[in-house]
Amino acid sequence: MDMLDFFGLKDDPFRLTPDDEFYFPTSGHVAAREVLGHSLAQGEGIIVLMGEPGTGKTLLLRMLLKEVAREKEVVLILTPALGPRDLLQTIVQDLGGEAEGSGDKASLLNQVFFRLEELASQDRGLLIAVDEAQHLPPETMEQLRLVANFETPKKKIVQILLVGQPELAHRLKAPILEPFCQRITVTERLTPLSLRETELYCRFRLGKAGGGALDFQKGFWKALHASSRGIPRLINKTMARTMFIAYTKGDRRLGVRELKEAGDTMSLDSRTFNQGRSGLFSRHWRIAGGVSAALLTFVLIHWVPNLIKQGPREQTGNTSSTPVSINKEADSPRLPPLLYVMGSRVHVRTGPGKKYPHKCYLYLGQQVKILSLDGTWFKVSRTGTPESVCDGWVSSKMLGDENEFDEKREKSEPRG
Repeated sequence: MDMLDFFGLKDDPFRLTPDDEFYFPTSGHVAAREVLGHSLAQGEGIIVLMGEPGTGKTLLLRMLLKEVAREKEVVLILTPALGPRDLLQTIVQDLGGEAEGSGDKASLLNQVFFRLEELASQDRGLLIAVDEAQHLPPETMEQLRLVANFETPKKKIVQILLVGQPELAHRLKAPILEPFCQRITVTERLTPLSLRETELYCRFRLGKAGGGALDFQKGFWKALHASSRGIPRLINKTMARTMFIAYTKGDRRLGVRELKEAGDTMSLDSRTFNQGRSGLFSRHWRIAGGVSAALLTFVLIHWVPNLIKQGPREQTGNTSSTPVSINKEADSPRLPPLLYVMGSRVHVRTGPGKKYPHKCYLYLGQQVKILSLDGTWFKVSRTGTPESVCDGWVSSKMLGDENEFDEKREKSEPRG
């Protein structure tokens, strides 16, 4: 008997793909859907939807696109790290044109405007929707604004819907984007589920999957909400793993113990931990964290000064007093293999120091692999879901072992 049969289910209730048949209308989703749907129907210019990873932005986007597809042409951009020319080429191709690879920006823009004139003559509009919009370069956003300027004397033809993580708000503060921001008419934010919504969400999905012969012990929902922080994607991961553990025990009752065991196994799975940061940590990682802390202390106190005295110097510029560059490979036993982000939002830079440009952000609790060391800066790599890839240089002050992070998390959690 497989797991679904064991629990009396006909379908997987906690799959990670955004399936609109399992859409649960939380208060936040309902409000955002009404506001965004109304704004799209009214033809308002630039609309923004933001939310933490896993809060259901992509699912809501798909539902909105289904609603407007009857009245508008839709261009959906899923790879937003495009330059202005590539953006125009994508729009032309999605509108049925033939954008040649050698076409320059001016010719591509003319093709876009030609297609927009055709849509206007048919009394149809164009919606350009961008998922993971926090990765859009500023110059590409500015190109979007120029496309959105196309309008008839009676109405606007082009609407833009940006969907992204909270980092998008920071990206929009760039001075070059002030004209773009002035045209934003609506900004909606998706928030995590409440404790009550977490329970209703799970029971709803179980019901959609066939009912299920499951019971839940006292305190289960509170523990699930705390570990997942009310984020639907993390709820799905945790519930799927908890059910599997109960299935291996032949138990149809889920309790805090099974939930904790699920968290332990998830924290040992680097892909799950990187995507989730669920807050449930295993005993094994606590031991490894202590070793990492000792290694980090040794590196910063003993090894670094010795290398500064003895190591080779790299010339930068024409100055005679050149800073020392320490570049140790990741497989060195002196470097801690894995550390955790200790700040709520930590800058990742293109080089080892504040003088280097900002590249992206890492967030509290994310796990990073240490690649090399330069002074007090670590080169790190974090590879999880496509939207969370962020490699670069981070100050060692912003990283810690699991014990340190666990203590920080416990201090920040409300008591009672």
